[in-house]
Amino acid sequence: MGLILSLIGLVIAALTWGALVPAMHFMAFASILIINAIIVGLIIGAVLGAIGGLVAFYVE
Repeated sequence: MGLILSLIGLVIAALTWGALVPAMHFMAFASILIINAIIVGLIIGAVLGAIGGLVAFYVE
């Protein structure tokens, strides 16, 4: 359960930041923004994963 939430959170975060951030800036900054998007996506995914882990711990 927790792992599933973590993966879903990571995918959503990566898609959201990966799609929106580079589109709002010049292509010259795209590589930097993609790296930032990946980092932010990983952070959001980790947070959702931690929440999912706690939920799974208490539910199971």
